[in-house]
Amino acid sequence: MARTLAFPVPSGTIEALDFMLGERRRTDPTTPSRDDFLRSLVEDAVAAGMLRLCEQARKRVTLP
Repeated sequence: MARTLAFPVPSGTIEALDFMLGERRRTDPTTPSRDDFLRSLVEDAVAAGMLRLCEQARKRVTLP
């Protein structure tokens, strides 16, 4: 079953992100809060997805 983080995600995703955050905190004590960390990951993923869509659209459109 999927859990929700502003949108559905596969089960185990939140747990994996929590583990990753814990590992990062061991090496970098200045790691942001859980919410800020997850928000930055989601923002990065959305930005990467938007860039990918723009690149795909650019390839489909040929300018004179």
